[in-house]
Amino acid sequence: MNRTTESSGVEAARERWLDASKAASKLAAELFQPGSGYGDPDARAQDEHRLESARLDAERLFREYHDLDRRDMELKMLELQRSQRLATWASFAVAAVVGLATVVSTLVALFK
Repeated sequence: MNRTTESSGVEAARERWLDASKAASKLAAELFQPGSGYGDPDARAQDEHRLESARLDAERLFREYHDLDRRDMELKMLELQRSQRLATWASFAVAAVVGLATVVSTLVALFK
């Protein structure tokens, strides 16, 4: 999977979590209005179950988003480490070439 796909997957998971969280909040606001009593205990239990299910779904989606975000961050860090390692070796190679060129030019100057 490439970097763009990973990032878009994280953003999609974030959107799903936010939508589920908003839906759970909206459901809670609709169900628990001040002064609205429940005449039927079964209806209240059903509404509480719906709300709990929506809340649990939002929590599950948050964990999914969090895991994807953490994995994406770890991949970015690994990419940076690889890049840093490559830059370190490149600087060592340049230093070696400059050192060798200096030694060669010094030897050429001495034997002239």
